[in-house]
Amino acid sequence: MDEHGSKAVYIGGGLIIALVIIGLVFGVFQAASLLSRNGTSRLTKMGGTLQETEFTQYDGSTVNGDQIMALIKEHQGDEISIVVNNGASEKQYIYSSSGAGNGGTASLGDALKKADMAVLLHDAATKTKNDTYIAPTKQFTCTVCRDSNSDAITAMFFEPVK
Repeated sequence: MDEHGSKAVYIGGGLIIALVIIGLVFGVFQAASLLSRNGTSRLTKMGGTLQETEFTQYDGSTVNGDQIMALIKEHQGDEISIVVNNGASEKQYIYSSSGAGNGGTASLGDALKKADMAVLLHDAATKTKNDTYIAPTKQFTCTVCRDSNSDAITAMFFEPVK
């Protein structure tokens, strides 16, 4: 009986040790999973912040017409509306938007067709098109607009320096 009792104690002890090890493995796995999710979330936020910096660096700054034309060409594949008031009229590039220039909020509309963009860019560079011409050396002030619901950057509004 004594021999069977000691075997039972060894088996019971081994079982307890195995359960403790399994518990530790699950605990470590859960901690690593949580850490991974937090790290991914932070990286995503940092990526968004870095991407926004590309636009927010212009907020409140003065830029010339050449810089605006370069921005329009550079961001043709992005979901953003670049709105330019050249003093004669206001034109939207890449995406349409509503509300740009009204206190820094704007709603993003539909993407402009590539053919329409080509015409707009041509007209913006053509000096005889007074209502759409963006003079290369003319100074503009930029306002970066955000969607009032999601806080995402939706538009860049440029108006002549006063």
